[in-house]
Amino acid sequence: MTAPRDDLLAAFPDLVAECIRGHLPRLKTCEGMLGGFDLDELKRTGLASPAVLVSRLGVRPRDTLAGPHRRVTLAMAAFVVTRDEMGLKRDTALSNITATLIQLIPDQYWGLAGVGEAERVEERVLINRAARQVTASLAVVTWDQPVTLAALPEDMVLRPELYLGGDMDGDIT
Repeated sequence: MTAPRDDLLAAFPDLVAECIRGHLPRLKTCEGMLGGFDLDELKRTGLASPAVLVSRLGVRPRDTLAGPHRRVTLAMAAFVVTRDEMGLKRDTALSNITATLIQLIPDQYWGLAGVGEAERVEERVLINRAARQVTASLAVVTWDQPVTLAALPEDMVLRPELYLGGDMDGDIT
């Protein structure tokens, strides 16, 4: 069994952003970050759009497997920012990008050891009067990502063994 990365929590948003960038190559910004994103931060950063910012919002317990092998759920988010471009309205661009994410993310484990399939994918549009004043559209696609942060200790790995029955003469039946 391949062990999960030691830096999985820190690296996960960037790894997901890299995959998303491969599916949406026309994004001007696609990167990982930690925590939330809102209109005030958009105003401060002057983010080049269209953009997708992938973030880990938190970690919560999931379940316990055999022994000390625990899994957690990462609360993940992909913040989508668009502005009007020639021939493409920001709300249309926002819908196109979120539709791609909604199709891409479910069941995705991003090719990483210790990562389960993404689940509970949802979109929420965050457009309000203030966003319209800065001529931007903002939405977030959220999902749960089950992960195991540590491999099962080597001495706890169960090795399969096959027991065959036999008669008293030693013949296998």
